[in-house]
Amino acid sequence: MLHHTITAKKQTTVLLLHGYGEDSRMWEYFMRGLSDKYQILRIDLPGFGKSKIEDSVSIADMAESVKEVLDKLKISQLVFIGHSMGGYVGLEFAKQYPEILLGLSLFHSHPFADTEEMKKARVISAKLAESGDQTAYVRRLFSILFPEGYSNDKLMEKMVRRAAKYPLAGITNGQLAMGQRADNSAVLTQLNCPVQYIIGTEDKAVPEKARREQVHLAQTADIHILKGFGHMGMFEDSRRTKKIVASFIDFCEYYNNK
Repeated sequence: MLHHTITAKKQTTVLLLHGYGEDSRMWEYFMRGLSDKYQILRIDLPGFGKSKIEDSVSIADMAESVKEVLDKLKISQLVFIGHSMGGYVGLEFAKQYPEILLGLSLFHSHPFADTEEMKKARVISAKLAESGDQTAYVRRLFSILFPEGYSNDKLMEKMVRRAAKYPLAGITNGQLAMGQRADNSAVLTQLNCPVQYIIGTEDKAVPEKARREQVHLAQTADIHILKGFGHMGMFEDSRRTKKIVASFIDFCEYYNNK
């Protein structure tokens, strides 16, 4: 069972799912205020935070593990907010359990599979992690996730310290799992719940073509293109992105109760 935390019961449950090289603690500041109105569930994906990893797991496996947590907690519906790799897991979850979703937010994420070039780059990256200094590896990772000119050394060091303690198997598996994930663009065209896109114009982790093409797929879309943002909007401007997410959750409540 994946490690998870959940706040007091409210009418609407919101899952905040972290991305690669992160864990559920990344949402500690972001969730302030949100937990006053919604029940907030946070989960550590396999090999990150306090969730163990023993064998290699795919993005689809991660989605099934999320479902196990929901079954344990007896949660039948929720709004799924997935950052980066967490968005990939959200899309796999949407493929298998669309009836559970009140809404899906792709927070600096996208539904397309990696190109062959990107897949090869992930394999190389996993091998670098295995052969080198894990602290240096994650420091390089985080350095490209923020936009040019962004400066918060305290935050960066906190993220690096945390990621440097993850088991190496979690770091390498995450890269390989992302490289092997399916193209889930068709999932968005069939999904009946609202879909939110939070897009940074300076996001180096999400290809520009993917950013542009995904917004046409959902039947009901809430699109936010954030000029000058990179891949870490929840840190770059927590107040603005929290307002965007809260508005989406409210809309999902209205949409599903109309």
